[in-house]
Amino acid sequence: MAASLLTEAGIDVQPCADLPNLVAELQDGAGFAVVAEEALRGADTRSLSAFIECQPEWSDFPFILLTFRGGGLERNPSAKRLLDMLGNVTFLERPFHPTTFVSLAQAALRSRRRQYEARARLVALRKAEEELQLALSAGKLGAWTLEVPSRRLMASPQCKAIFGRTADAAFSFDDLVASLHPDDRDAAFRAASTGLDTGSDYDGEYRCVWPDGSVHWIAVRGRPVFFDHEKRAHRITGVSSDITARKQSEESLLDSERELRQLADSIPTLCWMAEPDGDVVWYNERWYSYTGSKPEDVKGWGWKSLHDPAALPLVLERWEKSLRSGEPFEMVFPLRDANGWFRSFLTRVVPVRDSSGQITRWFGSNTDISQQQEVEAALRDLAAQLERRVDERTREREEALQKLHEVRKIEVIGQLTGGVAHDFNNLLMPILAGLEMLQRRYPDDERTQRLIGMALQGAERSRTLISRLLSFARRQNLEARPVDVGDLVNGMMDLMLRTLGPQIDIHLKIAEGLPAASVDPNQFELALLNLAVNSRDAMPDGGRIIIEISLETVQNDSKDLKSGAYIRVAVTDTGYGMDEATLQHAIEPFYSTKGVGKGTGLGLSMVYGLAAQSGGMLRLASRSGEGTTAELLLPSTASVAGAIKDSADETLSRGRPLSILLVDDEELARKSAAEMLADLGHSVTQAGSAETAIELLGAHQFDLIATDYLMPRRNGLELVEDARSIRPGLAAVIITGFANIPKERAADLVVLSKPFRQTELARALADAWGKEALLADNKAGADSIWAGTYVRLEREGIFQRRLPIMRFANDLQRRVLPSKRLHASQNDGMFGSSGS
Repeated sequence: MAASLLTEAGIDVQPCADLPNLVAELQDGAGFAVVAEEALRGADTRSLSAFIECQPEWSDFPFILLTFRGGGLERNPSAKRLLDMLGNVTFLERPFHPTTFVSLAQAALRSRRRQYEARARLVALRKAEEELQLALSAGKLGAWTLEVPSRRLMASPQCKAIFGRTADAAFSFDDLVASLHPDDRDAAFRAASTGLDTGSDYDGEYRCVWPDGSVHWIAVRGRPVFFDHEKRAHRITGVSSDITARKQSEESLLDSERELRQLADSIPTLCWMAEPDGDVVWYNERWYSYTGSKPEDVKGWGWKSLHDPAALPLVLERWEKSLRSGEPFEMVFPLRDANGWFRSFLTRVVPVRDSSGQITRWFGSNTDISQQQEVEAALRDLAAQLERRVDERTREREEALQKLHEVRKIEVIGQLTGGVAHDFNNLLMPILAGLEMLQRRYPDDERTQRLIGMALQGAERSRTLISRLLSFARRQNLEARPVDVGDLVNGMMDLMLRTLGPQIDIHLKIAEGLPAASVDPNQFELALLNLAVNSRDAMPDGGRIIIEISLETVQNDSKDLKSGAYIRVAVTDTGYGMDEATLQHAIEPFYSTKGVGKGTGLGLSMVYGLAAQSGGMLRLASRSGEGTTAELLLPSTASVAGAIKDSADETLSRGRPLSILLVDDEELARKSAAEMLADLGHSVTQAGSAETAIELLGAHQFDLIATDYLMPRRNGLELVEDARSIRPGLAAVIITGFANIPKERAADLVVLSKPFRQTELARALADAWGKEALLADNKAGADSIWAGTYVRLEREGIFQRRLPIMRFANDLQRRVLPSKRLHASQNDGMFGSSGS
């Protein structure tokens, strides 16, 4: 800002980042320095002090020190130290007025210029003194004596040289008179006669013509001596000097003065000069052109007619005070232009003093600052606007920080709930396994079946609760795929009507032509049902729920959503709503406004987790007494939505017995899974760590490895990779309660989520065995390859989609090693075709 102000004032500015840079600029010839006080606090000022101490006698470098506490010792104790160090320093307290700052800067610059002028005069004076001494010692001044009665002239060799004669040449009074320029001869005689008649000193300057015809200026100074009784001088003694050079300089000076006057007339500033009493004696042409006045109109104090009558009394008071005190005058006031309009001018008047300190002239300048004032007003308005914007941004930042705090709090709670849910999964594993096997072992005991059924129901509810915790923590295993949300919601209407009861009126609004959404359909159904149940609970006396499905486009990326198209599922009720405080905590886990035992506080948390993990978001809007709207945004996809598979329990399929290596560091969960596998007829070998599993793989042949994902030192994926390096093509099942398994590394693996039922475990084994059948070694035989492949094809519905046999054969040929050949007889009876 300071640099901009000085640049605008026409001062060349060089910013310096540190004291070494400053000292370098000072040594390079700076005019003055503007220094912030804090730049000197604690800094190494030795180089700066050395520069100040080594200044020549004519130099007193000016500093402007910007301080927050002024230059008084009572407010700024360090002022004396800074004053002692810097010497010529002006303290300017911040914040400062731009005009004051620019004025101080220009004053400092003028001071420095005067120092350089003083240096020039000092140099010139010394040079003149040296020349004078040299002239006196070398005879540059020619001495002469004239005896008046006899007109006898005695001239020194140097005097003869001044008149163009050699030292041994004759030089009489007549020769001197003859050498005078005809135009100056009479004036020279009159001056000499006056001196002789009055006895006063004789002093004259005139031109002489040398024998070679060149013209030179001669200065002659003499004093009459040896007066007679009539007081008439008998002799005049004096000196002569050649002043040709001085005359030429004076002529050059006159030329310079004329050029300076022309320059003063051409500059845009109004300039003028006044006598010591204030009478103005000269204006530049810019003054006349601006005011439209004539010299006779503004002579003396005539300039008063161009001032604003309202401001003139104060101008006169200040001007008369400067005339009395000799202090510079500075003031801003309006001046009338040639059209009668007033414009603001910054007026500065400085005294011009002679060698004795007496004021010989006043030099004044009037600078038009009307545009500068307009810019300053605009800057003040801009500063006010910036201040308002800063206040607004500060409020926005505080709001954003508050939201960030809430998000971080929810993330921390999510991490905690995820860890707790993972431990609960391991605890539920043996409970579900034991109950299932007991239920099958005592099929005819009605009481036992009833008790086990109730225990299984409680375990399933616990499983659902854990699923919600993992959903909130974004750690549940989602199977996102293209889903027609409209069809899915339509299919849920009967379930929702039965669940919500007859007092709730449900209205469904589905936009036409909606694309598919990328979401796990089972988790979405659960989320929608949670939202509907929350709405029902908010309307104890009945009411209306509106489910609206539409397309929403997000234009710009944000921290919550990326740009793109989203399927919007909005659930709006007419219930009692939520106030602002309740709305802020609505998605926090275990937060509930329902009575004790009427809610877990995980419904909205689960929906929030599903939305975030699916790449969408949950928005809540509510006001007390006006109902609530929950908006679930799910990313849309260009893929075609597939049919939703029936989620009913599958019949337990045991398949052929397998040799299975089971790995889990949690002993209770591992033993329960081993019991399930043994009950399915498989041979199970247990390992409590990845290291133990590697040793067993090296010593035994296994058909499949089932391993927990999260284990110390080596996770399940790393274990499977190491196992397949030992047993290529080994079938594998990853068991986990988390969802953070890298999909690119687990693409060819079967993932089984904890806790699982025995039917789910059997299905996972069949999936893993079917996937690895195409990659099995020839030693397993072609029959096992076809058996596994057939199970896979039947499960994936290839036969129902009438996939051409050739596509399957081509796919199989690419997967099987070239040395493994399949025979037509192995197809017979499997596809009902003998042609492939």
